[in-house]
Amino acid sequence: PPPPPPAAAPSPVASGSFATCATNGRTASGQYIFSNNIWGVTPSWDPVPYSQCATVRPNGDSLAVDLNWSFATGQGRVKTYPHLSHGWDYDTRRSTNPALPLSLNSGRSVLTDFSISVPGNGSYNAAFDIWLASSASPSLSNNTHEILLFLHGRNVSPAGSPKETVTLGGHQFDFYDRPADLGSWRFIVFFPKAPITSGRFDLSQFIDFLVARGVVSRSAYLSSIQIGYEVIDGQSAASISTFRVTVP
Repeated sequence: PPPPPPAAAPSPVASGSFATCATNGRTASGQYIFSNNIWGVTPSWDPVPYSQCATVRPNGDSLAVDLNWSFATGQGRVKTYPHLSHGWDYDTRRSTNPALPLSLNSGRSVLTDFSISVPGNGSYNAAFDIWLASSASPSLSNNTHEILLFLHGRNVSPAGSPKETVTLGGHQFDFYDRPADLGSWRFIVFFPKAPITSGRFDLSQFIDFLVARGVVSRSAYLSSIQIGYEVIDGQSAASISTFRVTVP
């Protein structure tokens, strides 16, 4: 999904927790930001009755999130992407980590540790959303690539046909490259052959694969990394219990 529209600066999570049901409810702690990001329930997209609430709590130097949502069946489109993010923030126009945006020429690893639950009902996917830009000062006009690294889901699959099957980070993925989908940036999908709920990825392995295929240029910058749920419909509960990014 596109980044959320401009919103107020996120409220800090103190020693307790933060709760929100707001469309653009946001909170931050250290280098991590949570956004409720109900972006797709609009007359022009897929208007349906809905609710989505989150409780965000500190988890060491990061955040953990418990989610509950209920979306009526509509036109079968993604309606929301509640997520944790690290790196460039389009709302505040600054990065939570001085290492990001990171030039792909740097050759540095970008490690992500994660644990994300499997909702019991509905249609959804859990995924990393990784953004590349042509500049060290990203904007909606200079985003070059959106990379969706799917983890698991129900009743969803990418449009089109995969280019090939690849093994990265110890998992098999179908690789989709759809350069014309969004007009201003190229849309990449890695779709797993089997569900992934936790682990560690070195995202530089995925970037290296894309560079080798000529899909991404080393002149680009890795600007932000997000993890969350793209929800289509149904009623369920879910959680992101671990999300940490390290740039050694």
